[in-house]
Amino acid sequence: MPAQSWSFIGQWIISQHCEQRVLFTGVGADELFGGYELYKTIIYSDCSHSPYSRDGNTKLWDKCLSIYNGHPGQATLLMDYLHQIVGCDAQGVDAISGAWGIETRNPFLAKPIIQFALNLPHYFKVGIESKPLIRRLFLERWSEDLILPKKGFTGHCNDSLPWLGINISPTGNRAQDWKNITQASFYNRPN
Repeated sequence: MPAQSWSFIGQWIISQHCEQRVLFTGVGADELFGGYELYKTIIYSDCSHSPYSRDGNTKLWDKCLSIYNGHPGQATLLMDYLHQIVGCDAQGVDAISGAWGIETRNPFLAKPIIQFALNLPHYFKVGIESKPLIRRLFLERWSEDLILPKKGFTGHCNDSLPWLGINISPTGNRAQDWKNITQASFYNRPN
């Protein structure tokens, strides 16, 4: 498979149509600052129940748990960060955008931001609203009507399908549909 993450297909399309040389991303924000809705309802226990890292290495989970003195909420977000961002997204976004001559800038991957986020208490990351600390800081300067609702992963294959220029028949199985879209997007392109 040419891409390790389904979101790279959307990234490919964004980069293909970008008319600027530099593209700012939000890579890392959800994992560092609790942006996924599931973080509000997930069961935090002796292992990661996040779909992003639940099948991860138990030794890595034990290290994440140890770093946060046994706090499973903090450990889950860190485990997701290591799986999603370090293991895949950061390198992939750079490679996919670079294929179109676009340089990416990832503010949430700056060392001071990462250190700040990793040292925040869990309640500043997961609350009633997604990314509660970022939201609060935003509202100190701007009004709430400027906060738009999260629309999901517009970079994922199924969300990007209308712009991909391919036609697949949905199977009803999201993972299989993504594989079919990836296959058609990267391998079955006319030359």
